[in-house]
Amino acid sequence: MSEIFKFHIPSEMKYLERVYDLIARVLESLPATDSIKDRLILAANEAVTNSLIHGNRNDPSKTIALIFKMNENCVEIEVEDQGEGFVPQPLKLENSAKSLHTSGRGIPLMKACVDEVKFQRISPQGMRVKLIKKICP
Repeated sequence: MSEIFKFHIPSEMKYLERVYDLIARVLESLPATDSIKDRLILAANEAVTNSLIHGNRNDPSKTIALIFKMNENCVEIEVEDQGEGFVPQPLKLENSAKSLHTSGRGIPLMKACVDEVKFQRISPQGMRVKLIKKICP
């Protein structure tokens, strides 16, 4: 049996904590280990934060769509923004304290937490990030 949940979220920082709670509540019913759920929550939180800050640029007139597609074998989480889109670049790690305080680690973090991360431009303007995680034992 498949379940699909879809939410539209305002692009305002004041809603982020509520969105993080929503993500955790949706994923808590998964037939998966706590470790898998924690990784999914972390990846989804990062995707939403990136969409808000980098995609929609904190523009309250824009929204973020958050879509969960779940079954007993797999979870797909899609995060769609209304930004200009981007081309993912490889992470360049520097040996300096400064590199610990800059952005740019979100995509590698998402990739470390799930089996697959896909990026797709959507029309007329926006970006979709799809996080895919197999949860079968």
